[in-house]
Amino acid sequence: MARRRDDDLAETRRREILDAAARCFVRRGVHQTSMREIIAEAGLSAGAIYNYFDGKEAIIEAIAARERRVIEEFADYLETEPDARTAIIESVREIIRDCPPDEARLGVELLAEGSRNPAVLALLKRNDAALRGALLSAIRRGQESGQIATGLAAEPLLDTIVALYEGFIGHIALDPEADRAAYARAAVAALTALLDGPSAPA
Repeated sequence: MARRRDDDLAETRRREILDAAARCFVRRGVHQTSMREIIAEAGLSAGAIYNYFDGKEAIIEAIAARERRVIEEFADYLETEPDARTAIIESVREIIRDCPPDEARLGVELLAEGSRNPAVLALLKRNDAALRGALLSAIRRGQESGQIATGLAAEPLLDTIVALYEGFIGHIALDPEADRAAYARAAVAALTALLDGPSAPA
């Protein structure tokens, strides 16, 4: 039991540090944020912070890893939901509707950091590839089963879906008061038209 309590405490501390860093990144930008600011935001000693993370880049990597776990949950749903069309629509709806403004802005900040930091860029690309791969697999499965129209090939359909949800998330990052539920409804309407479009000519 003592080991379990220690593990739980360590996980709680890691989460507190990552949450504090995320708030700093949103407020100041990833590049401008110092470890001293993260330490102050977390309300922990420097020794406590460095006990879990070697520095800011390790924290950024952990935030990206946390995003990867969310993507894996989406990927699992896309893979196991029998109706590929429903899986894609519901995934996009949830991505937009449940995206907090600070999380959207954090994504923008990480992208900006990726333009300067190849290691961060590699992490972001890996996350993007995982989500795109899961979506592409669902699209192909849906087209093969007749659940999704074949008027648009799977790859350009994937690019359109990604552009759709990334565009709405970009608006959420710009406007914290944006009506995410309304954005999600609009995205679902557009996505439904895409997925149910005319079949390819014989």
